[in-house]
Amino acid sequence: MRNAVVVAQSIIAASGLFAQGLLAGVCVLNLFMTYFLDAANISSLTSDSGFLHYYSPIAVTCQRIYVSLSAISLIASVDKYSRESLSGFMLQGFTLQKIDALAVVSFFMCFLLSIIAVPFEDTLYYANARVPDWWLTTSASSSFTGELSTYHGVNCSRVIFGMLGYLCTCYTATPAVLDVVQRAEDLSRTPMKDLQGGGFASAMKNDQRFGGHVSASVVRKSNGFVPTGSQSERARPKQSFAPSPSFQR
Repeated sequence: MRNAVVVAQSIIAASGLFAQGLLAGVCVLNLFMTYFLDAANISSLTSDSGFLHYYSPIAVTCQRIYVSLSAISLIASVDKYSRESLSGFMLQGFTLQKIDALAVVSFFMCFLLSIIAVPFEDTLYYANARVPDWWLTTSASSSFTGELSTYHGVNCSRVIFGMLGYLCTCYTATPAVLDVVQRAEDLSRTPMKDLQGGGFASAMKNDQRFGGHVSASVVRKSNGFVPTGSQSERARPKQSFAPSPSFQR
């Protein structure tokens, strides 16, 4: 049963990481197509308006992709935060906790901004479905121009938060973070008889490189080995000194 749960959790975690990568890829593509490829005509309503030309026919499709992937990424980031909080954030302490929390906030903002962008994207898609190149045949009102500028602000923020969340997720898989976990596992496998001998000093020396979190857990798991002086004195059996028979009268 435990193996089945571990396999299911691994599949969910891998699916969440895959969705986060897809979301980051869509954000990079949107950033390039909208704000780099045709930045000069981003808010124009003429034949040179590259954004309205390419985005209006696929606005609803992109909308569904953003909402779906950001929702899955948010759930995966919350699940990752919960799992790593139970394991002490992979022995990284408050640093990794801040990174995981930033990933959760970033994917939440990406999801929220995707919901906010839904009405305007519907307007672009259905207007183009009724009249192709509609922005050339009708005069745009000042309210539509203002809504277009607001949408670009929302869309740009959504793209940035999506990429930031994935960068936070990638940070937790770097060799620097994984190396701490590997050293922690190596230290936890050290036999306690070696620690009680001369190996404890060397283990504590190696453990100083990642904050002493592992040695504390190892000591707590040990049976009868207490490193501190006050506790060792309390754990030491009391000796009774009976007077020698030669001094008794």
